[in-house]
Amino acid sequence: SPLWREILAGVLERPLEYSDAAVEGRGAAIFLAVALGIQPDFDRAADAMVPVIGTAEPVVSDRAAYRLAFADWQELNRKAES
Repeated sequence: SPLWREILAGVLERPLEYSDAAVEGRGAAIFLAVALGIQPDFDRAADAMVPVIGTAEPVVSDRAAYRLAFADWQELNRKAES
């Protein structure tokens, strides 16, 4: 969904390129193309076989909230491990 892409781009603090819904099926084809030597590596195979249809940009004003949530998660994780 557009919201999920925006959140993920914000958490990663970088633009996120996305494709259409058929990308999962293409993943197997990418692996096969590399395994058979049709494509030299996964990056080139993906570039050739998966069209980028858009880019989700991070919302700069959300950055502080994501960093705070991550810090909270790290603290909870430390407590759970001890």
